[in-house]
Amino acid sequence: MGSGKITLFSTVVAAVCIIVYITAIVFGAVQITISINDRRQLSEWEFNNLADLAASAAFLGFMSEDYELAMKDAVADSQTILGLILSGSNGQFAIERRQGSIINWIGDSPRFRKGFGMASDPYHRIININGQRNGSIQAQYSVIDYDALQRTLKTSLTFILGALALAIFALITEIALKNRSRYYEEISLQKPYKSAPAPAPVPPATPVRDVQEVVVTRMPEPPVYTPPPVYTPPVYEAPVYEAPVFEAPVYEVPEPPAFEPFAEPVTEAVNMENEIENDQLASMLLNSYSSGQDLVLISIENRGGEILHTNETVYRELVEEAPELFSGEEIVSEKNEDSLTLIIPNISIENGIIKTEELLRRVEVRNSPDTKLYAGLSSRSGRLVEAGRLLFESRSALEKAAADPDTQVIGFKSDPEKYKEFITGL
Repeated sequence: MGSGKITLFSTVVAAVCIIVYITAIVFGAVQITISINDRRQLSEWEFNNLADLAASAAFLGFMSEDYELAMKDAVADSQTILGLILSGSNGQFAIERRQGSIINWIGDSPRFRKGFGMASDPYHRIININGQRNGSIQAQYSVIDYDALQRTLKTSLTFILGALALAIFALITEIALKNRSRYYEEISLQKPYKSAPAPAPVPPATPVRDVQEVVVTRMPEPPVYTPPPVYTPPVYEAPVYEAPVFEAPVYEVPEPPAFEPFAEPVTEAVNMENEIENDQLASMLLNSYSSGQDLVLISIENRGGEILHTNETVYRELVEEAPELFSGEEIVSEKNEDSLTLIIPNISIENGIIKTEELLRRVEVRNSPDTKLYAGLSSRSGRLVEAGRLLFESRSALEKAAADPDTQVIGFKSDPEKYKEFITGL
């Protein structure tokens, strides 16, 4: 093989090695970038789930032992969250995946540490916690998936080692070919042997003379060099990276505890199950549990000269006036034989009493003097109660309002702290 062919072979091998090196570097950089982006999306999704859980689990008691245990389990089940800081009007507390690894305490205030692989801007979100002011949650997360990083580095190193092996083989082959060319050049420069001239032909008439035998010695032909087979490097196919598919965990809202009857008779509440579809009221109660909002139930009766089921004008005016007073809320109304029931979400019982008094006043002014409306109110007030209990409380408040000469509207207001103590003791 000539020197020109050797140079061409070396150039091709060098070009191939450079392409493999660049491919390995680009492949590693792209895979690491994709992994970091996937990690950020996963961490944002997990943080939103933790924030929703922190708000919905507040009925266990903010910063209580059960509440802290629930949040620790959620952090342990996540893949990217390293630690949480929860704040409320009662103070702050922190949760770490591994104790002492991510949070520094400065007095009574926790702070996230900074380091390699951690996010420079931790997540922060304001949350609505019942009974707490300025509720918020912060989370520090990991931006590097070390398992994916290890796989990427192994793949890139395999490419680089393959190119290095090809370069070493090319170097050895080039040295062998140069030595072979030099060997043949030295043989070609040596002085060749000359053979003796052939004897002159003898005329047939002359007697035969003794002819000295001449032995011609020729240089043996050099052995034919058979080059070794050309090494063909193995072809490495880059593995196709498939981003993992994460299934969002399903958080089921716990069923409210079974209600144990109190000492009062509940026959009226049982008989009133037909006044409002219990499934509809139970559904709105469940929505208020999950969103942390209050819900008010209003029972209204006409105890004047004409009862409500014969006075369609009074009923219609009550239903038409309610949306104007309770603006922006989804009002559900249901009329029975002699009463009207309104379900109003996202409103406190104090505000409900004020607006109900105004509602009754407006309707009474536009009707006959015999019209006399009374109303009883009940609210969830942070409790896990059943539909029948709310109906019983609102009807009891209605009866007290009808018997009280000084007022037409009475609200049943519970004590959330005593109720939590009652539920905890069950």
